[in-house]
Amino acid sequence: MTERRACRLANQPRGTQRYRAIRREDEDALTQAIIQLASQYGRYGYPRITALLQRAGWRVGKDRVERIWRREGLKVPQKQKPRGRLWLNDGSYVRLRPERRNHVWSYDFVSARTHDGRRVRLLNLIDEHTRKSLLVRAERRWSSEPGSPWENGYCESFNSKIRDEFLNGEIFYSVKELRVLAERWRVHYNTVRPHSSLGYRSPAPEAWLTKNMGHGEVETAMRFPCLHTPDGGYLNSEIAALH
Repeated sequence: MTERRACRLANQPRGTQRYRAIRREDEDALTQAIIQLASQYGRYGYPRITALLQRAGWRVGKDRVERIWRREGLKVPQKQKPRGRLWLNDGSYVRLRPERRNHVWSYDFVSARTHDGRRVRLLNLIDEHTRKSLLVRAERRWSSEPGSPWENGYCESFNSKIRDEFLNGEIFYSVKELRVLAERWRVHYNTVRPHSSLGYRSPAPEAWLTKNMGHGEVETAMRFPCLHTPDGGYLNSEIAALH
């Protein structure tokens, strides 16, 4: 049976029958980049991986990344249940909504343990408007008032991220080591990690350029590998300067 007759009987255009998918030249390189990022940031889903790729210079959409993501059998982390706004304990009014930078700060505590089983508590302080992490401080002992909605706020979400993306994947042999690694993660959270609530931008990417090398939080940023662009270069000269 000829192709023409078969297509007529199947009511299918001959153009559809003859169509052959064209494999893009950058498919292999993009696949390797996605796998590398998924391995490096094991708790990121394909939307954040897409944002990192776009930031590194890839002209790629979320749908294409999702297709490769699923084809390669990469795990999509379970989506966190969104949290609503909280009321004060007496139910009198809704807490203050952040309108600008440094307008509302929130703090909360999260627990961790060193390798010997001893408990450590981390104090987390964030800017609710910019989502910037202002402080992550580890101590053996902290004194705090129990569960106040005014204090917790956005830190509830931040705590789940620091536990999922940092604490659960590390072994700490001392409080000092925990402090160093926590500061490194905080710099990454502020300057590299894409945030869905900010349109997959980072809260404070300008921190790369406003700090002097060898001082403060940017010193720890040197531990993070650069994202590679499609041509094998670095994301930009400023990031490359950190290495």
